[in-house]
Amino acid sequence: MSKTTGFKDRNGIELKENDRIEIHQFLFDGNEIENTLTGTIVYDPNQMAFCLIDIENTFFYEHTGYGSTEEHPPIPIFQFYGLHDESFSKVRGVTRWIKQ
Repeated sequence: MSKTTGFKDRNGIELKENDRIEIHQFLFDGNEIENTLTGTIVYDPNQMAFCLIDIENTFFYEHTGYGSTEEHPPIPIFQFYGLHDESFSKVRGVTRWIKQ
């Protein structure tokens, strides 16, 4: 059974662990930057947080300090900034487990 995150997508659908989601955000570096990324929700017991893995967005990695290597750590959802009421869209459910 998947754990619920407490988040809902723009259509009111509850987001759960293993869902593939798209996040729309606004970033500011002196200019407003609109960014969209896709990732899979997992619960990381080491961080005690719901996180995103398998993020498909090179801009995100280049501008957040999470590096540009092939292996990326799970990133807690609460660390994404510039979110708004319609930030989340469920893409599809997937099965993916985080390494313990």
